[in-house]
Amino acid sequence: MRKRSLIAAVALAAASIVAGLGSPAHAATCNGYVGITFDDGPSNDHTPALLNALKQNGMRATLFNEGQFAASYPGQVAAEKAAGMWIGNHSYTHPHLIQESQAQIDSEVSRTQTAIANAGGGTPNLFRPPYGETNGTLQSVEQKYGLTQVIWDVDS
Repeated sequence: MRKRSLIAAVALAAASIVAGLGSPAHAATCNGYVGITFDDGPSNDHTPALLNALKQNGMRATLFNEGQFAASYPGQVAAEKAAGMWIGNHSYTHPHLIQESQAQIDSEVSRTQTAIANAGGGTPNLFRPPYGETNGTLQSVEQKYGLTQVIWDVDS
């Protein structure tokens, strides 16, 4: 229950920030925006509540899916896509990638690309490294798959 309350609180707080921007046309001309991302998942336990909170507040977010969960819950990946969310790659098993070989990193990234695509989420073009850890080897693998790395600047 705690995670569901957190999801709703984050969505509501972000909605109040975005509401101050006015109409979409106004938002396009404002000096900034709030990018909302959620990592891990999807799951049957939390993804529906998250999507509902975002939808109720007229918001979109980037959902960084782990490949193992995208493969286990393909219906939730399809629901994310149907709700208009952006879906990114967050590795297959959420390891410390900078401690892995290039071949292991490649496997984590490619298996997740495949799992998300097979679940109906399209081919991701964004990658959020687990723990925010990155290095040149990881970045070269991201480049191979046409992925743009996304790192947060505000952490919950």
